[in-house]
Amino acid sequence: KKAYLKQRTDQLTGIIPQNLDLLILGYFTDYSSVGIFRIAKRLAEPINLIINSLVPIVQNNLSTNKDNFQLHDLVKYLLLPLSLTIFLFYFFIGEQVIKLISGQSFISAYEPLLFVSIGYLIYLNTFWIRQILLFENKIQYHTYGRLINTFIFLIIVSSLIINFGVSGLAVALSISVLSQKIFEYFIYKKILSN
Repeated sequence: KKAYLKQRTDQLTGIIPQNLDLLILGYFTDYSSVGIFRIAKRLAEPINLIINSLVPIVQNNLSTNKDNFQLHDLVKYLLLPLSLTIFLFYFFIGEQVIKLISGQSFISAYEPLLFVSIGYLIYLNTFWIRQILLFENKIQYHTYGRLINTFIFLIIVSSLIINFGVSGLAVALSISVLSQKIFEYFIYKKILSN
């Protein structure tokens, strides 16, 4: 019961900013820019499928094999090589994928795709921190991290969109994710790994 409110608050803070990026982009630009960004984001979203498939494995190991489960091995031997492979895929054939799926007129989604994928890959390499916070009944720190993410995003997004358009939005998204994950990693190192 003590963890119930913390978990529900964490879920609520995850719902709020979910499409905030599209609303802000639509305010500062036009519908075609929103479409370009949606394509870039949709192409990067399969990274979330990898995270969703790894969460049960991490949770199982944290609950049954916590003392022997080596998170740094997970990152070093699986997540980092996988991230590099995914990024190289987007880098080298992202334009062709965009042309195939959306047509030549949306090729400008390529650069935002690269920047958005960086944010998703940051999350991929650090998703396990949330699971540790959950198992240690410290999920409120993930909630704080999400609030930091949203706050940083709101501070930097307008100037980046004005100066760099859709790519600026993608950069803002990745910087805000990085800010959240730096905070969570700090909490993990200072509070949980002692």
